[in-house]
Amino acid sequence: MKKNNNELILLLEEDESEYLDFKEQYTDNNAEFIHDILCLANSETHNHKYLIVGINDKTKNIVGVKKDMQKTPEQVIDILRNSNFNRLPNIKFKTIDYQGKQVDFLEIENASEKPYFLLKDKQVGQKRVRAGVIYTRIERTNTAIDSCADDHSIEKMYRERFGYNKLAIDRVKDLLIDYQNWQSGTLHTGERCFFHNRYPDYGIARSKDSSSQYEEPWVKIWPDKGASINLYNILYNQIVLDRIAVIYYDGARYFKVLPERYQEQANNNLSYNFGFYYIDNSIEQLADRMIRHVMRNISSYIDDRDFYSFNNKLEAENAFHNSIISTIKEYNYYTPVQKKGVFTYDRIGNNLFKYY
Repeated sequence: MKKNNNELILLLEEDESEYLDFKEQYTDNNAEFIHDILCLANSETHNHKYLIVGINDKTKNIVGVKKDMQKTPEQVIDILRNSNFNRLPNIKFKTIDYQGKQVDFLEIENASEKPYFLLKDKQVGQKRVRAGVIYTRIERTNTAIDSCADDHSIEKMYRERFGYNKLAIDRVKDLLIDYQNWQSGTLHTGERCFFHNRYPDYGIARSKDSSSQYEEPWVKIWPDKGASINLYNILYNQIVLDRIAVIYYDGARYFKVLPERYQEQANNNLSYNFGFYYIDNSIEQLADRMIRHVMRNISSYIDDRDFYSFNNKLEAENAFHNSIISTIKEYNYYTPVQKKGVFTYDRIGNNLFKYY
């Protein structure tokens, strides 16, 4: 509750804006309520949007929602579901007890799904939200219920929805999240490539004559110890945006995008302990998931082991270091050993069959 109160206190320090709307009480007309939701959901901002009920919008005094006008989360969900949205915005609803009064807090997630509109008219009394009409909120002013957003605002919504405002490399990341719509192909040069079914201008293709030997310990757990590193170009309209490295291992039966590597000096001073991982939602992690999905559909060789993933490099370093020095080996790592005079690595950890 304290966290919720702090969030409310911070918002009360702000003026109403394109992402913040204070209401003293709920309207008793659900068409007006839906109109308020549509205006906020379609507003141009990178913030989440907030409709806060129980606050005087001029003085920002806490008045609280009247008992006979309070809504439950279930009631809000029913109103939304019964209003025939083209797609429902993601809305979180909570009631906050603040200064002995009840304040309702609706948070609308900012998403690139705009514009939101209704597929059927919603009319309650004299108020009507018209089907197909796009409403928005500019600064602290909603589009009038009997009007429509201007052309420029609507264009911006569609540009955001289709990713036209993003850098091409960020658009690639969005498409890689949609990994189920990628497939494998071959370039005119004969090199393997992967491309998005609906947006084939975006792709990932092997760079010709880019292969070299790869010797990291995680590939040595397979019967065929041979592995190679191969460069792949991330393409938009045949323009190279970036490159990733893909490892072919176990005699090229399997493919995996090159992971990040953690290393620290081993106690025996033979070499280093190693851990391998991805950064969450990095191009490498997203491309690896896509490639595994595609290859699962065309190859009988399936590798279900994965690399660990972390929010950032520091988190990864702390996790592997703590695993190495602890008796609880939460994260797998590779430690150098000599066996019968041969230098090799042992894999240590509690998830040997799930993670590298």
